Amino acid sequence: MNKIISIGCSYALDLYKIYGNNQIRYNYSSFSVSAVLEAIRHHKKQYKDNPWVVGITQVGRLVKKLPKDLHYPNYIPASMDTDPEGGYVKIGDERFSTFIENHDVIKTKSDFPLEWWETQFKTHYDKSIEEHLNEYLTSIYDIQTELKGFEYKMFLMNNTLEGYYYSDGILRHLYSKNDKYEVQDLSSGLSVETILPEQWNKIDWSKFCFYETKGNRYGGLDEYTIDNFTKDYFIDYAFRKDSHSMYGMHPNDIVQTSFYENIIRKT
Repeated sequence: MNKIISIGCSYALDLYKIYGNNQIRYNYSSFSVSAVLEAIRHHKKQYKDNPWVVGITQVGRLVKKLPKDLHYPNYIPASMDTDPEGGYVKIGDERFSTFIENHDVIKTKSDFPLEWWETQFKTHYDKSIEEHLNEYLTSIYDIQTELKGFEYKMFLMNNTLEGYYYSDGILRHLYSKNDKYEVQDLSSGLSVETILPEQWNKIDWSKFCFYETKGNRYGGLDEYTIDNFTKDYFIDYAFRKDSHSMYGMHPNDIVQTSFYENIIRKT
């Protein structure tokens, strides 16, 4: 049996219960879609004949490839459970920063590349949501281009494709108003298809395995968990019980196995 390749951010599916050692899992905490694309470019040469399951992360995450000559010391927050390489993730010979460093700490360190770090941070967060969405769709399209000729399926962490609205001229998402443990009806909001139709139409959406409910067409792993399991099945709930929203709080391996069996395999 060919090994199945699971790749994405921390939401990359853990399929050990189904495939055991025939699973290869590449999970990169906090990775953006563009960084997942870079990881696929690196790993794909090893697995031409293997099926892939690709997790697509949230919109607007900040991850940058580090210049090869940039010194990047380990000044990450002490509480972070991070890669032993330090404040970056290494894939092959490339390093990627997820910008998790404590800014109050690194700005006091003479050997930290603060100017580069602050420039990248400011440039990223100066972009509009529309710009981030454009980059998001472009990266999804590029992932599909990279995997042309491969057997693969894709899924979302949660619904990033509909439920948008404008407030004070700024594009926002209805999930920001979430305060109930239920899958929200997003039908009153704008879809990315409407906002960026040209980019939308480039993507093969048949490759995606969505968890669809009334008023929520493009659900992912979070929506599936909320509809079918209690809060306790979110890993982060154990230490974030005061949180109003479960989105992004990491469904456990029981949920991931169920999601794969009932959504991905059946799509």
